[in-house]
Amino acid sequence: MMTTHDPQLDPPPPPPPPPPSARPSWGRSAVLLTAGLALAIAGIVGYTMGHRDDAVVQRPTDFSFPSGTSARSVDVPSRRIAAKLDDSIVNITTRLSSGGAAAGTGVVISSNGLALTNNHVIADTEQLQVENAADGSVHSARVLGYSVTADIALIKIQGVSDLTAAPIGTAADLALGDVVVGLGNAGGNGGEPSIAPGRVTALDQQIVASDTDGSSETLEGLIQVDAGIQPGDSGGPLADASGRVVGIDVAASRDDPRFSFSGGDVGEAYAIPIQKALAVAQRITSGKGGDGIHIGATRGVLGVGVQGSRFSDESGATVARVGRGTPADDAGISSGSVITSIDGTDVGSASDLTRVMAPYSANDTVRVTWTDEAGDTHRATIRLESAPPA
Repeated sequence: MMTTHDPQLDPPPPPPPPPPSARPSWGRSAVLLTAGLALAIAGIVGYTMGHRDDAVVQRPTDFSFPSGTSARSVDVPSRRIAAKLDDSIVNITTRLSSGGAAAGTGVVISSNGLALTNNHVIADTEQLQVENAADGSVHSARVLGYSVTADIALIKIQGVSDLTAAPIGTAADLALGDVVVGLGNAGGNGGEPSIAPGRVTALDQQIVASDTDGSSETLEGLIQVDAGIQPGDSGGPLADASGRVVGIDVAASRDDPRFSFSGGDVGEAYAIPIQKALAVAQRITSGKGGDGIHIGATRGVLGVGVQGSRFSDESGATVARVGRGTPADDAGISSGSVITSIDGTDVGSASDLTRVMAPYSANDTVRVTWTDEAGDTHRATIRLESAPPA
């Protein structure tokens, strides 16, 4: 796949390991460090939707996790499954526009360096680096595109060739009780992939993921497993008993105030079916955005933070914050306004606004309709400003 290439084709054998490189090391913010385990970072401690206004904290050198999240013992069959994917996993480290850092995992799907991960792993990213989990070499990477609504992103690892693409399975073939193994960058500490064995406990599941400012997205069609997925595993592969990727790890349920979602069971983890993730990647490489998919590393924004409408009988995205000097501010949109339409497309909720705005880039113009707190309707053509990935 990927333009003229099919990511499910058997890749050529991997090249000899390049000389090891030092892992990225960035200074820590004293102000934000104490918040590190109170809110955590996008991609390490889980899922925070609506990153436009999230508080972001700096990645600590060491991590400690809530009780009950320790990985179960890893048996020999699980290690054999993991060994089939070692060469196709990368540890992701990002520098955020807000000054913090984040980490997660990626799955190589083409020999020339295309890799899948979660959108929330690359959200708010200004600099992206990956570590080859097999040999420790470090490379820069760039975001090719992403879908907030599917929580999938496609990145391109720079300066590489002949990588080992992960073997791809079929998520639709999974059944309750099937053996699975989650692999990733648990704790964000890099090195060899962590191994989390488990079984499929439910299929076609739905969760609603929310961040601290009330923004939320509904993720549907998920694979539910009892594998011990840990913070930092986001974007990593969920493998079946044959060592083929059947899903992309997205979330782990635990009693953690830093990450909340509804619709799942405590102690369970979730993965996006691999075919759904690959379909998003195909749209990105074909250059066909829309339907919640953005092409490129930067996006066009109005400069607002939104939430659901304040009125139960009114559709729209209620503006909770407006950045000073942003396009929305200049147009007269204020806190408490309700955005109801973008370029003639109705906006029924905050999630709708995210989906509708996804294809737009910086300097694009959009016709915005909104209602102010007095109930008066306004319209304006607004030129969007640039922002990192959502």
